[in-house]
Amino acid sequence: MKKISHLILASIVFSFVSCNNNQESNPETKTLSKAEMEDFIKQNESLLKPDLNNEKGKNQAEVLVKAYQDFITAYPKDTICAEYLFKAADISRGLGRSLHAVDLYVKLVDQYPSSQKAPLALFLQGFLFDNELNDDKKAGELYKLFIEKYPQNKLVKDAEFSLNNLGKSDEELIEEFEKNQKKNKV
Repeated sequence: MKKISHLILASIVFSFVSCNNNQESNPETKTLSKAEMEDFIKQNESLLKPDLNNEKGKNQAEVLVKAYQDFITAYPKDTICAEYLFKAADISRGLGRSLHAVDLYVKLVDQYPSSQKAPLALFLQGFLFDNELNDDKKAGELYKLFIEKYPQNKLVKDAEFSLNNLGKSDEELIEEFEKNQKKNKV
């Protein structure tokens, strides 16, 4: 019976979000206990499909992002919050909402700096400014900050490569790669 009531609640929340797609929290999740919120999130994670190109997939993704945010607001000291922020940002990226994803990554780095996800969240901020928001200056600042804060991280070489190639076109990168290949053959 409890599962059925959770599914009914999930349907209500899904319907609510489908009709009201703003970024405010869901009143339905606000009234849930911590355990119920976690169950709601797990159920919605299992329903999320990788295809976010259709309206149903987008709405389901929005429900999940809002549920993560509601949980983080209600229980900011919970150890799962950094993971939920990371997942919410990742889904936002998938929805094409790059600035929202950046905001969530910033929040993760600022509020949970010792999280295992913090280094990747900082790197992804630079990546989004570089590749999706076309802001080379901000991307450069973030890549430099990443290298400075996490010099031993496995993504440092990627950050250095990205930093060295900011603003270059695909053609310029291919030309450079081909020149390096020719040098290495000699």
